[in-house]
Amino acid sequence: MRNSPRLFRLALVATTSVALVACSTPSTEPSPSPTATTSPSAVPSPSPSPTSNFDAADTSTWRITEAGIGRAELGSESIADALSPTFTLTDRCEGLEYYETSEAAPAGFGVISHPGEGGVSGISVRVPGNVSVSGPLATSPLTESGIGLGTTLDELTAAEPGGSFDAATESPDYVVVAGTRWFVFEVSEAEPFVRGITVTDALPPTGFCG
Repeated sequence: MRNSPRLFRLALVATTSVALVACSTPSTEPSPSPTATTSPSAVPSPSPSPTSNFDAADTSTWRITEAGIGRAELGSESIADALSPTFTLTDRCEGLEYYETSEAAPAGFGVISHPGEGGVSGISVRVPGNVSVSGPLATSPLTESGIGLGTTLDELTAAEPGGSFDAATESPDYVVVAGTRWFVFEVSEAEPFVRGITVTDALPPTGFCG
């Protein structure tokens, strides 16, 4: 049994080595949890602008702008097609063209085309002179500020405070600058309701028929 001490020493060394290896094995650190990412919230799309409610047969939906009235535009050779079929040419006087609705569907006002060297230089809507005006006309086209035929003088000056009375016109008209053009409102203190509205390239406008 002379080998017993040696075998004991070998077993002891082996046991010690295993223990050392076990102690020297690095411990596995738990992996950090992935950081939660936040998805950007969707930005809502803007609502589309409402479409125009223009109706050729409904003159109350027409707009009076610096470009013209309804589909009738300044600079055109003629506004007859733009007014058809609601209005038809019924008269000419002093170079002006006067358009009216049919008796079956009266609008209560006429449309006047003012001539110019480069085409139509002015377009008017006007209640005939032999018809009294005492309040808003339901069929009237409107400006962007809401002014139409029959609007009171006080309402006009409140909505268009930058305007002024122009002594150069044949009647006491209230004139408002509209870009490179003018809005001319036929109104007076004696009859404080808007009888006519003209969009024009030149002052004074060329007058009215009727």
